[in-house]
Amino acid sequence: MDRLSQPSVKIQEQFYPLPNSGPATSYQQNWKGNLPGSQYKTQVEGRVDHQLTSANSLFGRFSWNRTGANVWDYSLPTIPKRDQDRRSTTITISDTHLLSPALINEFRFGIMQTKNPAFNPLDGPALVKAFGLQGISWNPELDKGAPVFSFNNFEEIGATDIYQDPSERIFELVNNITWTRNSHTVKTGVNFRWNRGTNFPGGTSFPVLQFGQFSFSGVYSGFDYADFLLGIPQTAGRANAAPLINALSTDMSLFVQDDWKVTPKLTLNLGLRYDYNPPTHEKDDNFFNFDVPSGRVVVPSEAALGRVNPLFPSNLVPVVTAKQAGLPKSLWYTDLNNFVPRFGFAYRPFSSNRTVLRGGYGIYIDDLTSSLWRLGTGGPFVSRESFTNSIAGGKPAFQFPNAFPPGFGAIGAQSFSAIDPRLRNPYIQQWNLTVEQEILGMGVRASYIGTSTRQLVWVQQINQVPPSASPFDSSQRRFPALRDVSLRVNGAGHKYHSLNLVAERKLQSGLYYQLGWTWAKNMTNCLTDGDGGCQPLNAYNRDADWGNVDYTPRHRVAGSLLYDLPFGKGKPYLNESRVADWILGGWTASSIIVLQTGLYFSPNFSGFDVSNTNTTGSQRPDRVADGNLPSSQRKISRWFDNKAFAVPGDLTGDGRPDVKVGRFGNSGPNVIVGPGTLLMDGGLHKNFRLGERVRATLEGTFTNVLNHPNYGTPNLNIRSGSVGQITSLYGRYSAGPRSGRLGLRFEF
Repeated sequence: MDRLSQPSVKIQEQFYPLPNSGPATSYQQNWKGNLPGSQYKTQVEGRVDHQLTSANSLFGRFSWNRTGANVWDYSLPTIPKRDQDRRSTTITISDTHLLSPALINEFRFGIMQTKNPAFNPLDGPALVKAFGLQGISWNPELDKGAPVFSFNNFEEIGATDIYQDPSERIFELVNNITWTRNSHTVKTGVNFRWNRGTNFPGGTSFPVLQFGQFSFSGVYSGFDYADFLLGIPQTAGRANAAPLINALSTDMSLFVQDDWKVTPKLTLNLGLRYDYNPPTHEKDDNFFNFDVPSGRVVVPSEAALGRVNPLFPSNLVPVVTAKQAGLPKSLWYTDLNNFVPRFGFAYRPFSSNRTVLRGGYGIYIDDLTSSLWRLGTGGPFVSRESFTNSIAGGKPAFQFPNAFPPGFGAIGAQSFSAIDPRLRNPYIQQWNLTVEQEILGMGVRASYIGTSTRQLVWVQQINQVPPSASPFDSSQRRFPALRDVSLRVNGAGHKYHSLNLVAERKLQSGLYYQLGWTWAKNMTNCLTDGDGGCQPLNAYNRDADWGNVDYTPRHRVAGSLLYDLPFGKGKPYLNESRVADWILGGWTASSIIVLQTGLYFSPNFSGFDVSNTNTTGSQRPDRVADGNLPSSQRKISRWFDNKAFAVPGDLTGDGRPDVKVGRFGNSGPNVIVGPGTLLMDGGLHKNFRLGERVRATLEGTFTNVLNHPNYGTPNLNIRSGSVGQITSLYGRYSAGPRSGRLGLRFEF
């Protein structure tokens, strides 16, 4: 007991309630209870239409929404509820003017504004004082939050998103002109967008990081919680405070398109678009970049240089202005080459006109948004640090209550997220070929769709030392005085191929249905949808991350059905009785069905630097066998064969490396196929006429009518005692337990 860290004991008593459910060996989901929460939503909308002249019409639309919540977001009931009050306002004005029978002008102007303050009432300063943690300071004006403690086998304490105050405002102007002459319909237009937004530097997690973030993996004692009770984190991070940033950007697009009816059987679509998407900048120049060639931090102006945080270690990293670095004041160059063509055709090869061939090719620009350029906030205005612990002579480099090595600005503690000054917009090539045929009153469609994305943004960890059998030594880094330098560059890619078969019957005799099957192969070496890019495990082997996209199933069947029951007035049966019409007439049955094979997952482990690159976070293991069990052996208690994966260098099977391998695991990403999904929703709707101007609709809708269990992701941590077990349900498409809703709506 004397070895227990008193801050750790106090943290445990503050946040971990005694378990009241499950076996004594269960580390997670062992507390159950019902706690009250509340949510509300208010929506106000209005629209005005006015015919100015016979050739000129005007409309205006207004929308105001308020969504509030006071809910439990986290698995620990000792973390209070989130209080959030999101408000959004949208105003749109549109003018359509018929200038001549062959010329139409459309003008639109819109404003969208959102504010989304959310916070958790944890008192960070009071908690730090109560726990007795040392080496933590904070901005008195940003005192909400708490230290964050994360584990492999236990629920995380605290969270990095419990305090945020973002707002956004967008002004948009669009003007399109359509001109028709002979067999050509030409459309051209321009679109301007003025974007304004405020947020904390570095994203919504920043204010909380000033109270410290600590991870425990069991690398020192063999068990993560034992490391915690000893007060020895494997990694620790902190930041000092800075004010809100005000991000500004202006985008513009131009296009021209010609729909050319070459013959009655052939139509061509020819178009060209240009997108101007410059980097976001900050109102007061509180932006920075890290100049890799010179190893210096660059800020836009002398005024910004004067606002550098006094704790920032400029003796280790020089800070210069853009002019001194030979860069534009914006810090980044604008990609001016975003000219993209479009081509399409539709052809009816036979005189029956029941067969249509369609195809097309186009290039589309992926806009770089503020979520990427926000990486240029913080930096020297914040001073954010990360530390990796070590034990020498039986003593850790730092241990609670001393939460950090002494002083800001230690060598090897500063990290930077940099962006290539000449970063280009990624672009997507898309092509398709479709055959449509009318058969037995149905439209049958077979399509091939392909896409190829080039120049995706990825994170080149240029300060990562090459994997080797030699122990990690920071002197081998490109910049030995720094920790991580994460440079966003172009170069990652993505490929998608799919076959789609769809049969559709339009509403006839009260019956409509559609049924489709999709086979898809979606591959990438950049497993993220965010503008900030993906970071491969090995900065020197990005292709090792090539694999299946996790959210695209290989096969998917989706169908919908709508049927007006044949009873009552105007229907074949019981159409003369008012009583029968009132009871049985006007009913419509509907159904939606989804069947799909499983999504893809990656087994992982953490806690060991097997590559000797100072990488101890989540990593892919060695793959010694396939790992996917036959369908007859898959169970929620063991979905995949965890014995097919091993921590590199583990010779005894205890989940710890026994020899130095000096490399990352050889398993590719997303090699495990998860549970499939079967979902059927249904509904019944009945319309009533209650007079000339009043109509009522009685409806009942039900999700997962069959109450089929659709399982979620298995535990993928191969060092966890519950590896391979599924403890959650699939969260999309309302695929959880069966639920129903009854409603009555009046229209007058």
